[in-house]
Amino acid sequence: MILSIPEILSKKRNGEELLEEELEYFIDCVCNDKIDKSQIGAMLMAFCLRGLTTKETVTLTKSMRNSGTVQQWDPSWKMVDKHSTGGVGDKVTFPLVAAVPLFGLKMPMISGRGLGHTGGTADKLESIPGFQIGVPEDRMRKTLDEIGCYITVTFGNIAPADRTLYAIRDITSTVCYAPLICASIMSKKLAEGIDSLVLDVKVCVSDSEVGAVDFTNSLLYLNIALSSSRTTCNLITKCTDQIGGASTTESYEEAEWLARKMVEIGEGMGVDATAVLTEMDTPLGYAIGNSLEMIESLECIRGNGPDDLEKIVAVQGGILLCGAGIASSQQEGEEMIVKTFKDGTALEKFLQILGNQGVEKQILELLRKGEYDKVFAKANHVENVSAKLSGYIEAVDAMAIGKSVVLLGGGRQLPEDPIDPAVGIKLLMTKGDKVQKGDILAEIHHNGKLSETLRKRIEDAFLIGDQEKPLKRVISVVRHNVATEEYDVYRNLR
Repeated sequence: MILSIPEILSKKRNGEELLEEELEYFIDCVCNDKIDKSQIGAMLMAFCLRGLTTKETVTLTKSMRNSGTVQQWDPSWKMVDKHSTGGVGDKVTFPLVAAVPLFGLKMPMISGRGLGHTGGTADKLESIPGFQIGVPEDRMRKTLDEIGCYITVTFGNIAPADRTLYAIRDITSTVCYAPLICASIMSKKLAEGIDSLVLDVKVCVSDSEVGAVDFTNSLLYLNIALSSSRTTCNLITKCTDQIGGASTTESYEEAEWLARKMVEIGEGMGVDATAVLTEMDTPLGYAIGNSLEMIESLECIRGNGPDDLEKIVAVQGGILLCGAGIASSQQEGEEMIVKTFKDGTALEKFLQILGNQGVEKQILELLRKGEYDKVFAKANHVENVSAKLSGYIEAVDAMAIGKSVVLLGGGRQLPEDPIDPAVGIKLLMTKGDKVQKGDILAEIHHNGKLSETLRKRIEDAFLIGDQEKPLKRVISVVRHNVATEEYDVYRNLR
């Protein structure tokens, strides 16, 4: 077959399904400068307007993954990882990597940096003095063999096609197309050479939706996904901020579709993938900001963390342990993860990971003792936010909190922006809590002068009313070839 970019463009413009060799040729041209940038932009726009089938999306993802290095490991190793679509206060990675390797699973984790209201795993870890993000490639295998985990950012020749495509998506308004989002995420994750993947897909849901998600619709989504590989997806996710939720999707339905698409891609490429849909209207845990989040993560690893953080970690860890045949049920898997926090083994594993990546013994010993004030940078000023009336906290605006931390200097508005690890917001109360007028709701940790505008934004993030609305963090689970299950149902069946 003689392949031609103009002919492939014409075919997709007309809404036809592309063959595997046509998509592979497109990615080859992208990687080897055999295609004009205008043609790449035109192809991406055609994908958005005409849609991609599941088969096309799997082929595109596979071609992007294969454009660079695909890591190969000892066949006897069980390789696992997790990915989060990002949120405010999302620090699940740290307790998870402290617990999961204790059961013999290997985690070659590629993490990211923060941009906008979402914090980055790499930035948070670098608030620990001496920590070096990444492990030299010649030490990766030895690290996994001896420790079970390393944490790095994208390195070397991992999915180079994605870097080129993303740069052009960014200037052609094609960032928000769901299959392209999935292909970008999964091409990098699957280049790690993993066997299993748990996905944390953040959801924005109103209080009425949390208790009234119609899971019968999930049967419809499943049937659409399974009815034909030629069914196209035309879902454009949200790329603009909205008041309240801090996920990348506007509704439960969009998040479920995104989750199912990533699960299907994983399965189509031989990886056991499961997605957990979790609420992101409210910040996760109580700490938002790099040093504050690392302290809270260490407390979780000690067994003293916030309930919602520990729950999400246990659920994701339980899924990985069940998938590997280490736990006989989801409930047992979750209990096994939590036990590592209580008995101190997770703390020792996490300190081992940190020590392997540059943290000196003196710092490790201070962390072991919980003497955080001697380790982490502290803000020069701490100001309180107090309740203006009595009642129940009905909502804490995650987007407002996340953006406020960025404005304090704890996040980036541009990729090159520096980060102040000391600043942030520490919630003392959260959704569902009963408060009295004058109670302290949060601490603002800042360096410099706090503007009245920013202070008001943080105060207004707390909605106090007369209804008790408890926080439900874990909503549902998406698996391959199975209708989406409410989490409690999934846990009881597995």
